[in-house]
Amino acid sequence: CIQLDTCVHKITRNIENCRQCGGCSVGDMLRLAHKYGIHMAVATGGTLARQMVKQIRPKAIVAVACERDLTSGIQDVFPLPVVGVLNERPFGPCFNTRVDIKRVEAAVLDFLEVEEKHGEH
Repeated sequence: CIQLDTCVHKITRNIENCRQCGGCSVGDMLRLAHKYGIHMAVATGGTLARQMVKQIRPKAIVAVACERDLTSGIQDVFPLPVVGVLNERPFGPCFNTRVDIKRVEAAVLDFLEVEEKHGEH
């Protein structure tokens, strides 16, 4: 729901399809992924999100979703460390949601700093 509903460049299976036009938050998040060299994926639901976690096998997760999906998603990936960032819903739930990209970047930086301190970089 974070991708603009009228966008023809579907990014669910491949985030690199995003053209970074600024119509939604996906382009900003993709730029963060490139800037910090991190994986980024967009899932349409819990099942796909769990598949992506199994495939990527991350050390930590920054998750963007609504309260309900964040709660269940964090439980599903336990014991992985997760920082949840609530999406903004100016048009109601599950439709053209947005995210505060500064909060996402802060969460990414927190994880990268921890990784650097532990010499795992």
